[in-house]
Amino acid sequence: MHMNIPYPSHAAMTPSSFTDPPGWALAHSDTDIRDDEQAPTSLWKAGARGEAFSLLRFPVGAPPGDYALWAVVYWWQTPTERLPVTSSAGLSLGDHALIATVTVR
Repeated sequence: MHMNIPYPSHAAMTPSSFTDPPGWALAHSDTDIRDDEQAPTSLWKAGARGEAFSLLRFPVGAPPGDYALWAVVYWWQTPTERLPVTSSAGLSLGDHALIATVTVR
């Protein structure tokens, strides 16, 4: 699955993961956020934007069901502290963004 998600320049890493209904991660990927010149966020000017690309392999043999695909952003120095997510309307969405729900049959 390909994700192309714009992030603000105060972010440093983006993990994405498939989670099962109880919220356990089944697949996980950490990715640096880079601009068009592949510069890390530490070199960006205020307001700059970049992209992160993650490749997640869905586990073979996962039982049928609905699985959530999440994206979160955190500062690399404090990876346990996720940055807040807001909608385009400015509403708080918590500490992660639901990208999609994948149904395995």
